[in-house]
Amino acid sequence: MFILASQLLNLPIASLDDQSKVGVVRGFFVEPENGRLLGFDVQTGLLQRRVLAWTDVLETTKEALITQSAENLVPEEEVLR
Repeated sequence: MFILASQLLNLPIASLDDQSKVGVVRGFFVEPENGRLLGFDVQTGLLQRRVLAWTDVLETTKEALITQSAENLVPEEEVLR
């Protein structure tokens, strides 16, 4: 199944562990050299942002991105240089 990048914006992110919404997709991180999707810029609170690595996404649907745990959402400083 193909999903356009524009359809992923504002998509909720759900955690399997606690069966709840843990954030909303606000943007993407792409490898500039080859265009490969690395992860998502996620809003987790009013002014709080986190990063969800593509490798931590278990399932992608038109309704949500599914990850195992909210712990997969990490501060930008941990992954961006």
